[in-house]
Amino acid sequence: MAHGSVVAGNAAAKWNLPYPVLLYPDPDGGYVAEIPELKGCLAQGETEFECITELERVLALWLATPRDTTIPKPDTDRFLDRIRQAVAN
Repeated sequence: MAHGSVVAGNAAAKWNLPYPVLLYPDPDGGYVAEIPELKGCLAQGETEFECITELERVLALWLATPRDTTIPKPDTDRFLDRIRQAVAN
């Protein structure tokens, strides 16, 4: 994963998404957005807006896809705590 300007949590709040989002510039141009707690839920776009709009579509498809019911739901609070600790250090 590329690490430029990584925005966690704030991107989710800014775009009114129900999960924490990592939004960062793609080295080849444009942006990448992903929801780390939902494996494979990521999108790309030329602008932040395009990227988040595509992520909304991907999220809807990800949530609509049947999943193994033995997989626990993501603990978003735990993820945000890890991000806050990393930023604080």
